[in-house]
Amino acid sequence: MLLIPDTLRLPNDSTVTTVGKGLDDIGSSGTREGLATVLGAPVAGTWRLDTPYLTLLVAQLGGIKVDTNAEVKAADGKVLASAGKGVSLNGQAAAAYATLQAPGEDRGAQLARFGQVMQAVLQAMPTDLDEATDDVHRMNAVLDPSLPEKALSGVLAQLAQQGRDGHLATQLLQAKPDGTLDEATAGRQVKDVLGGTIKNAAAAGSTPRVSVLNASGLDKAAESASVQITNTGMEVVPSSGKAGTAQATSEIRYTDDARAEAAKTLAGALGLKPEAVKKVTDPQNADLVVVLGKDYKPLPDPKADQKTADPKASGAKTTEKPAQ
Repeated sequence: MLLIPDTLRLPNDSTVTTVGKGLDDIGSSGTREGLATVLGAPVAGTWRLDTPYLTLLVAQLGGIKVDTNAEVKAADGKVLASAGKGVSLNGQAAAAYATLQAPGEDRGAQLARFGQVMQAVLQAMPTDLDEATDDVHRMNAVLDPSLPEKALSGVLAQLAQQGRDGHLATQLLQAKPDGTLDEATAGRQVKDVLGGTIKNAAAAGSTPRVSVLNASGLDKAAESASVQITNTGMEVVPSSGKAGTAQATSEIRYTDDARAEAAKTLAGALGLKPEAVKKVTDPQNADLVVVLGKDYKPLPDPKADQKTADPKASGAKTTEKPAQ
């Protein structure tokens, strides 16, 4: 099982959100699509297990055993379980431990505890499909259409068997503080666990989505570039970052090889050299990210041209011809 931090950034059309906010911001289907994009692996279904349902499920299973690394307390301060090996947790204690983040700890510590609880739940789940279905049904949770009761029960029963056979483990996906992933650590995890490849590009063949960062020092540069990008048939989406200080040369960044040709086409449309096109590994909020440098020449202002060409403005005399 791959445990995904709630800070992981997810792209969704023109929106950039996080795993922690995804279900509220873009819904379960949007969250699945965002994860599939970032992880390069299909996400087939969603099971939302809120705290009350986790409590109920553990109670139905007769409790679980966890190697706890912290004392478990209820909201009123009552001690529910001590720290130690093979500690028995009832439903209330399991939910409290799964959500425990002690002072000074980062979110990774809490997520790791959640993973411990989920692995223990799967160890306790029945491997028989009918029995697993009964447990899921008695939770009385509102399930996602992507993973209906029978399908969810089948997944849990299979995972329970994997756990009993000693083939089930958990890993915490290593995300950077800004919610992005790097190839060195997260890329290897995603490949090993999911067989996927970190990327953010949309499926090949769809309209490339482009965001623009202005590092040219010219106020109108981004507006001009957006017009040129739209004229190529590509879609301009809001940028999720800032360009920072001005830079000498422009860049067109892409992560997916399927977008390399689109990046080259865009370079020509913007009047940039082919060397401006660069492949990067950090996740992006769009298929292509254009960073405008000082070498970018914005389109001329049509209003300014109109004023210059106006013969009345220059003092020239005109002779009007009668309409025919």
